[in-house]
Amino acid sequence: KKRMSEIADQKDLKKSMGKLKSLVKFSVNNTALNEKRIEILKKLVGKFLIVTNTDLPENEIVTAYREQWQIERSFRTIKPFLEICPVYHSKPERIMAHVFVCVLSLLLSRIIEKRSGVTISEASRQLSYLKVTP
Repeated sequence: KKRMSEIADQKDLKKSMGKLKSLVKFSVNNTALNEKRIEILKKLVGKFLIVTNTDLPENEIVTAYREQWQIERSFRTIKPFLEICPVYHSKPERIMAHVFVCVLSLLLSRIIEKRSGVTISEASRQLSYLKVTP
């Protein structure tokens, strides 16, 4: 017979496994891998489905999807700046110009990162040692 502590250990293990618990079969007598479930998941690993309404070629859609993190990072970079930085403009064209300058600075930052191979904060730190004289 199994001791109660062993049964409790199996229950704790099952709880701690989270999403992986479907890969293991638990019973009072033994624990075994769920081979059928593992084979199904092996076939799905590394695959994803993209649904879109554009007429772009497939390779361009996949490339854009894979580069999505860069766009999201850019928005994370600029969003706090636009929220924190006070905008003392009342005319719509001046507000648009202000936002344009912010987006332009983000674009320049990304170009510097891409060409230099370092983050903009590292590039800024390196450039801070330069002195400009008239």
